[in-house]
Parts: sequence; structure tokens; C-alpha cells
Amino acid sequence: LVALWVWTLREPSRKNAKLSASGGHAQLGIGATVRELTQRAGSVLGISFGQMVQAITLYAFMLWAPVFFQRVHGWTAQQTGTRLGLVVLFGGCIGMYFGGRLADRWLGAGRRDAALRVGAISAFGGFLAFGASALAHASPLLTLALFLPGVAMLAMPAGSLYAALQMILPNQVRGQAVAFYLFVANLGGLTLGPLVPALLNDYVFESEAAVGTSLTLTLTCATLIASAVFASALGSYRRDYERMHPTR
Repeated sequence: LVALWVWTLREPSRKNAKLSASGGHAQLGIGATVRELTQRAGSVLGISFGQMVQAITLYAFMLWAPVFFQRVHGWTAQQTGTRLGLVVLFGGCIGMYFGGRLADRWLGAGRRDAALRVGAISAFGGFLAFGASALAHASPLLTLALFLPGVAMLAMPAGSLYAALQMILPNQVRGQAVAFYLFVANLGGLTLGPLVPALLNDYVFESEAAVGTSLTLTLTCATLIASAVFASALGSYRRDYERMHPTR
């Protein structure tokens, strides 16, 4: 049904397209596309790899948080699914909504790097929330309550980062840039997110009961790294944004 609805939508007019010598929209091949991305490497790589580390956090949480509650606190699969499902539902929706609103507000106030700033701040907020949850592992409900702001923080930059890439690239390159972004984020996230807590649990702590510690260590380290990666790209992103929007 959604596909049928999308089929009825009109293609929007192209904006910020790269022009040819004749004044029309230039046709960019693979080489030209790579050059456009390379010229903005600091921004593209910062956004892509920052989101990759965020994805590691997300997939680690989604896979191992249920294991923690079932193995350590004896919750049933139904109890775990219902309670964690509510945390993800409300935390994810709240985070995406307020993250987008905050990015729009900052961009409207003249902060060119609004989306990356949201990413850096929210990732650090996730570090604090997941770090605090480690102190509450003896209480499953308190741990669950602290997971809620952590999930919200993970979700905050999810929408605005897509938009951030669009804002610094010519129209013809945006699809390839998003494809690269998704490739990096999902390849790293799906590979390392489930793997790292398992390796820590089996080879560092060597205890099935240490799954909470392994998960917390993964979540806190990944969110802290993500915050640093987003912050490191702020300067590059501001320059690339001003290049595309010189009159703003």
C-alpha cells in the first residue's frame, strides 16, 4: 500500500544541482561523483562512520538487552519483549522527533553544523544514560527506566543525518552519498554490534552472568566514540555547507 501511494507522488524539482557549461544539469559519471564525495570527505566520512558506531550501539542493545533481562533477572521472553518493546517504541519516537526539531531550530538560528551537533551531543547523552544503567543492574526495572533515555539519545540524530548529507552535496550525488552512508553504517553496525558483547563475555569476563557488564561496556564505549567522531567533523561540515549555500 505504501508503494502504491509513493507511485502517485510527483518527483520534486531538483535544487542545488551541478550545472554544465551550457547551464543545464550536468550528467555526472562515477569518476565525477567520486570527486564530489572526495572534496567533502571530512563531512561524508564523519557522518557515515559516526552513524556506524551509533549503529553498533543500537544493534548491540537490540540483541543483548533481552538476553540480559532473561539470563540475569529471569524474565520470560514475553515479559522481556513487552517491556523492552515499550522502551524502544517510546524512546525511539521521542528521540527522533525532538532530535529533528532541535536540528531544525539550530539550523534556523544559523548553526550550519546543527545535525552533527545533535549527533555529538546525543551520543554523549547516550554514554551517560547507558553508563548510569550499569549502576542499576541489580534492579531490572531501574535498568529498564535508564535504558529509555539511552534509546531516545540513540534515535535523536537518525533523521537529521540523512538531511545533513543532502545539504552539502550537488543534487546528482545525493543518492550515491546516502548509499555509501547506509553501506558503512549497516555493515559496521550489523557486524560489530552483535559481536563485540559476545567476545567480551566469552573471552574477557568468561561468565554468562557478565552479559550486563559486556553490554554496558560496548554501549558506553561506542557512544563515546560516536560523539567524538561527530564532533571531529563539525569544522569540515561547516565549510562544506557554506560552499553549497554561500548566500545564507
